[in-house]
Amino acid sequence: MRDLQIVGGIKKLNNQNYSTWSTCMMPEKTTTVKTQPAEEMKEDLCKWKIKTGKAMFALKTMIEEDMLEHI
Repeated sequence: MRDLQIVGGIKKLNNQNYSTWSTCMMPEKTTTVKTQPAEEMKEDLCKWKIKTGKAMFALKTMIEEDMLEHI
């Protein structure tokens, strides 16, 4: 049976592997932190919500259950 602690070749975050986990989770190119756009920009808001949903999914699948309460 496949090890459930490894997803996509990366070991899930736990209480002892933050340094290694965070390095593996970093994107290859530099990105900037984006904030939620103004309410009147509905199309941009929709795209922003989709991107944040995908990011949250990626985080939830890469973190062990006992660490989920911290995000």
